[in-house]
Amino acid sequence: MLVFPFLSIIVAALRAVGKIITSQIFNGFLQSFVLLLLLTASIWLSVPLDAEVLATYYVFSIVITTLVASFLIRRTTSRWPKYLDDRPKYSFADSASIGLTVSTHMITGWVIFVAVGAVLGLAEVGAFRVAIQITTIIARIFATFEGVVSPLFAGDFRSGNLKAASIRHRHAVRTLLIFAGPPIVACLIFPVEILSIFGEEFLMAAVTLQIMAAGQVFNILTGPVGTMLIMAGKERVNLWLAVGGLFISVILTALLAPTWGLAGAATAIAAAQAFRTLLALYFVQGVLNPKPS
Repeated sequence: MLVFPFLSIIVAALRAVGKIITSQIFNGFLQSFVLLLLLTASIWLSVPLDAEVLATYYVFSIVITTLVASFLIRRTTSRWPKYLDDRPKYSFADSASIGLTVSTHMITGWVIFVAVGAVLGLAEVGAFRVAIQITTIIARIFATFEGVVSPLFAGDFRSGNLKAASIRHRHAVRTLLIFAGPPIVACLIFPVEILSIFGEEFLMAAVTLQIMAAGQVFNILTGPVGTMLIMAGKERVNLWLAVGGLFISVILTALLAPTWGLAGAATAIAAAQAFRTLLALYFVQGVLNPKPS
């Protein structure tokens, strides 16, 4: 799906020019609408539906969405003045740092899963997975909001408007508290009730769910500091924080899981989150409040 990254770039560009609501239309809604039309037409015309046809419809819906979004962003920016002598400088190393950061986060999650399976067992892996999936809902709220504000932070840093970036950061924290705060509180107070929805065998992860929900508190209270570092050109700092979080997760899981079980693995995840977000906040404050030279 080579077209999908282009759609993501265009959606981010629409957010950067202030068309946030419009960008959300292209971030899933229009694609789903086109797909629904194709499926409805196929059923009405008695067209056989198999895996190949559905895959074709899916790709076609993304292509159509990308073309419409491309037309809109082109029309929006076609009359912008061109500053040929002031083009932003990008390097392969910066892009590689972002890719390695994402890969490191993925590796961190898989390493912990492997450790839980090796030290505890398959039943514990299943319960651990459910607890992570529940807290992922909170993480998705954070990621969605992060995707909306990241182009705006890029504009603030590009123009040197550090005051606007600082105000936007405080507003982001307040907004995240409103939307992500209630699910965190629910996980902290009602872990047994939430896990019982999936079955009694998952209740062993009640404390695990509480610990991982507490780890999300660090993400919410510090705000989108990882994205801010990237938008401010500190990609490598973000990468080293991710690598540090990986080592903390591995070491603490190895030390705590054999004794504490699932709670030990959850503590490793929460500790890594605290490490990354608090240090990222420290570096972000350095960007927002530079020392006079």
